[in-house]
Amino acid sequence: PVPHRRRGENPTPEIPGGKLRPDEKKVLAAADAALDGVREHGGSFIQRFWGVQARHVAGGAQSMVKNGAHIGNRVGHVQGGILLGLATENAIAALTPHWALTAISAWYISPGEGRTLKIKSKVVHHGRLIAVVRTEVTCKGHDGRPRKAFELMTTHAYREV
Repeated sequence: PVPHRRRGENPTPEIPGGKLRPDEKKVLAAADAALDGVREHGGSFIQRFWGVQARHVAGGAQSMVKNGAHIGNRVGHVQGGILLGLATENAIAALTPHWALTAISAWYISPGEGRTLKIKSKVVHHGRLIAVVRTEVTCKGHDGRPRKAFELMTTHAYREV
């Protein structure tokens, strides 16, 4: 770990030994690949880096995201802020681009664990000007059983694109 710096101290210290660990090299390679993908095909760096490939399905959207050092902490848990981002991207994919995200209510239930996170969004209300999407992130717990890690409700307003 790199120690915290105080204002006015020397610049960021060198990495001990000057070398990245193998897990750190994987994260850097994933970031480089995401940057290359954005340069080549456009889109969002963070979606490519996190591995969010949400696809629209009848009545919603779904995706599977590989867990790893790029989104998890040192023990492999995906925590609340990342879960919020993953779920939000999936909820947005449940609707056409005419819908703007206007509100979020989220419930962190447990850390995202296991090899993959499953994200499912369902449109629960679709009016002329307002839509509501419910999204769940599930994973396998340390005991190997499926469990819910995160739940999200989003409100979207119709807009002309």
